[in-house]
Formats: sequence, structure tokens, C-alpha cells
Amino acid sequence: MQRADLLIELGTEELPPKALKSLSEAFANEVLKQIDDAGLEHGEMKIFAAPRRLAFCIAALETEQADRQVERKGPAVKAAFDADGNATTDPAKIAAGVVLPFGGYKGSAIALMVELLAAGLTG
Repeated sequence: MQRADLLIELGTEELPPKALKSLSEAFANEVLKQIDDAGLEHGEMKIFAAPRRLAFCIAALETEQADRQVERKGPAVKAAFDADGNATTDPAKIAAGVVLPFGGYKGSAIALMVELLAAGLTG
């Protein structure tokens, strides 16, 4: 599998000098955790910080994941049908039934899309 170095640099407003180390480590370590969770192998990570920049470089990061099979269950029956057994026409309920099994959507951009979809179809 191919590998490449990954450099991510985040430009910010002026950050307090005392917080630079902890902020840059938290930023880099969270991204590294996501990379590890994705199953990508990598080399050493170097972290950089300046008052207006947080950055890190991960050496020899795999450029693609290995193929894997994931099985997901679709929406619950109660999201698809109302109490009388009729198919639901409520767009918010339909979207919730589709999105919630994949980790939910509360407080995310998906929540906004669900609300806009519901308003557009019912308004």
C-alpha cells in the first residue's frame, strides 16, 4: 500500500502562549485517534505550534484503507409506520429513522438538514 506524509496546519486568531502546547497536542492527538480508528498505519507524528498556528505532520501515513465489510441495519419499523400500520409521511421521522442507526444527528449539521427538509415538505 502507498504511503505519504500528511501535514495539517490550522490558522487561528492569537492563542495564549501558555495554552499552545496543550491545544496543539489535543488537536493532533484527536486526529491521530481518528486515523488509528480508521485502521491506517503511520509513522512518527511531530507537533508544531505558534501563537497563530497549530500544526502536525504524520510520517508515512497509508493513503487508503484496506477493504472491509460493514453491516448496518436500516431504520426501525416504528420509524417507517405509524400506530395504524400506515407508512409515515413525516419527513423528520423518516430522516430520524434513517440517520439515528448511524450514530444520530442531534446537534449536528444533519439535524439542521432534517429540520429544513421537514419544513420544506410540510410548509
